[in-house]
Amino acid sequence: MNQLTAKIISYVFSPLAMPFFSILLAFTVDPYLASYFTPESKLAIYSVMVLNTFLVPTLLILYLKRLGVISSLDVEKRRERFIPFLVTLVLYTTTYFLLRKSPLPDVVYSMVLACILALIGAFIITLFWKISIHMTGIGGVIGAMCALFEAHMFFPSGILVGLILLAGFIGTARLILNVHTLGQVCCGVLLGFFTQFLTIKYGLVI
Repeated sequence: MNQLTAKIISYVFSPLAMPFFSILLAFTVDPYLASYFTPESKLAIYSVMVLNTFLVPTLLILYLKRLGVISSLDVEKRRERFIPFLVTLVLYTTTYFLLRKSPLPDVVYSMVLACILALIGAFIITLFWKISIHMTGIGGVIGAMCALFEAHMFFPSGILVGLILLAGFIGTARLILNVHTLGQVCCGVLLGFFTQFLTIKYGLVI
């Protein structure tokens, strides 16, 4: 993998895209969730997720880059992560309480709550050490799928293998770009995985 490919992978699989990707994948491959929602209700949830967890945070990062508050779109420097983290946390929390106004399965609330908890965890770690947010994102997707497999008794092994391979590609890209160490990559994926898996497994909601 060369530097250009690594940059493309990093941008395409942005951590901001992972909450929506996780919900989209869950609503597609989980038989229970796929049959629970009408196409219209799925579209409404997708719209909220895309707007609050991807589009607005992405525009914010672009704006902060233009102002010179951050030096790169990846927010590679640890000290530059605090403002994007805090604003993204507010947007994720807003998304959660917007969804709570609708009668959805608890597992959907748990998935979004887990994103908030992972972001809080990453923020706390960032106060002392740099962790890979890219890997936290894809680790969360894997954790969510494993929890759904267990909860709803289905196991599309091809999906799991594909996600693990994707995590490998993303982690390799971050190492090639020299923005993270192997330890930061591994800690990121573990944080994302266990936050999602345990939150969904034990049905945590607020």
